[in-house]
Amino acid sequence: MIRKVEEVQLKKLERISPSQYCTAKKCPYKLVLANSYGFKQLMPFSPNAYLGSVLHKIIELISKGTIINEELFDYHWKKEIDKTEAMLKDSGLSTITPLKYFAEGFALKKIKVRNLIKNRVNAHVNRTVSNRKYLTEVILSNTGKTISGVVDLIIEESRMVTIIDFKTGVVFDKCLNEDGVYIVKEDYQYQLKLYCYLYYLKYNLLPSNLYIVTLENSYVNIPFSLIECKAIYDEVICFLDTTNVSIDIQDYAGLAHCSIDNCKYCPYRPACQYYTVWLDYHFEEMKDLKGKLLKVNIFGNNSMGIELKVADKIVLVNGFNQEFYRQMEDKKGQMLYLFNLKKNKHSCNATANNYTIIYA
Repeated sequence: MIRKVEEVQLKKLERISPSQYCTAKKCPYKLVLANSYGFKQLMPFSPNAYLGSVLHKIIELISKGTIINEELFDYHWKKEIDKTEAMLKDSGLSTITPLKYFAEGFALKKIKVRNLIKNRVNAHVNRTVSNRKYLTEVILSNTGKTISGVVDLIIEESRMVTIIDFKTGVVFDKCLNEDGVYIVKEDYQYQLKLYCYLYYLKYNLLPSNLYIVTLENSYVNIPFSLIECKAIYDEVICFLDTTNVSIDIQDYAGLAHCSIDNCKYCPYRPACQYYTVWLDYHFEEMKDLKGKLLKVNIFGNNSMGIELKVADKIVLVNGFNQEFYRQMEDKKGQMLYLFNLKKNKHSCNATANNYTIIYA
């Protein structure tokens, strides 16, 4: 139950993918940590993220023509769900399985992705009567492979090229542009435009269209220009260079940009010394706590609570199982780092839940 952060040597960034850049530029230290830990998770994602990975894999199999009917859909759906849930159990996250009970909209999303079969089958039939090429999971890289990513689908027809990326979650930001139209998330725009420029570098041909395809099978157009795509590419190259210079001179503090938005979902919070310092002054705003363990309390309903000294406050955290009593007792007087708690609205007290992780 109580984990220990493995100490690793921080590594320079050899490459970055188009899907990583927008998050990385907000806090470069997050990508440095992820790279140094071999992208091994230190914190669980939400059940929705694990379901999203399954959905994306199924869409990929439909696009490849591996899934062409409902029988094959059911087979591969069960296979991917079983594999994901087995991974969660092996990682000590059995409390968020089965996913159908914890991931939001599980049944509806399953129906939506199943409905894609008909659209993909029709597209597959059309392929036999045209010169279109449908290329799935295409790796695009620059010459030095410092920027590299996998495109979900590329459609080539003569000199017309369309790049498509599948998204299973929310595609638009909450804000509107001057025309009153919802704006596609910046992360997704950058990702498609980087793919576009990588394709241009490789084939000396600028793609004609960039699309995001949603679970509703709607095609969201991403406007672009060669100048804009090159500017983003140059920005990423500069990001890699400046980040690696900071690593060389060990200016890690300059890479860490702690904030509520940057940190609240970061899976590398346990390994970030800058976050643990920042948390001292922002623990009331986060679902995490850092404090000295003072006392372990046993309750009659087979549950357990602890008392922590957090800054100058005594904070109560309940909801633990008594089977971890000895582990907790052994940590009395030590600092504990608790992540993903359920906080009470009008106090610092909290409750542990299925997603709570403890590091010491």
